[in-house]
Amino acid sequence: MSLAKPRGSTLARKWKRDVTWPLDKLVEVEWVDSNMCRGWAPVKDYESERASPCRTVGWIAYEDELQIVLLQNQGGKAAGTAAQVSSAMTIPKCSILRRRTLTGW
Repeated sequence: MSLAKPRGSTLARKWKRDVTWPLDKLVEVEWVDSNMCRGWAPVKDYESERASPCRTVGWIAYEDELQIVLLQNQGGKAAGTAAQVSSAMTIPKCSILRRRTLTGW
């Protein structure tokens, strides 16, 4: 039994060929975020509070010595349309534990 070719496959190949992407460096960043504690309580109740470990994957939109800005989404430029991006995450460099460049996507 052979599987039918998806109807959108030709269009998908055309889009992939004709689209240019505004950002091309994809990274994974592990970092520590602040933790908002609950309301009023005795001091001893807060002794076990910890910062929150986080992991974010995104395309680098901007980076300097203080911060990195990652974007989760990007819309490619094709057929006269403007490239667009969304869902920015700004991470202070002092919070970063580990970072790696993702390849092969």
